[in-house]
Amino acid sequence: MKTETLVTVNLLDVRVAFTKLTQAFYSASTNWAERLLSECIEEERSHRSWGPDFARHHPGAASVKDCARVFAVKRIAEALIGGRRKYPRGQEYLHCQKSWFTACGMADEFGKQIRKAWRGLDLEAFAALDYCEFVRADVPKETEQESVAA
Repeated sequence: MKTETLVTVNLLDVRVAFTKLTQAFYSASTNWAERLLSECIEEERSHRSWGPDFARHHPGAASVKDCARVFAVKRIAEALIGGRRKYPRGQEYLHCQKSWFTACGMADEFGKQIRKAWRGLDLEAFAALDYCEFVRADVPKETEQESVAA
């Protein structure tokens, strides 16, 4: 019977992978890793401003930049593993984030350089990253008390 080993990727691993990704484009006229990070930062800021009090409900959340790194690394790993992806259906374009397209383009065009930079890293573990693990929600005590009283 085959047993699966659980590989846990922490924030330090994500930072190391992103640094290696950035270095893969160091001498290029466009550092696609930095462009991808900028898109992911914009998307994360937009996500956090969706509802009130993100910081109050997620007091131990990773920073916007670290969460953006999580998505950048995750999307590149997914694209490298999955090869060419099918284009989304029409209605999915309304919900796709720009960074998804950038990551897929990077994997298609620069996959060789990225794989070389990430040699020794576990692509499957990076592809399996779960955003929720980096922004765990805590229910504020006032909310708990309100629901008990109701």
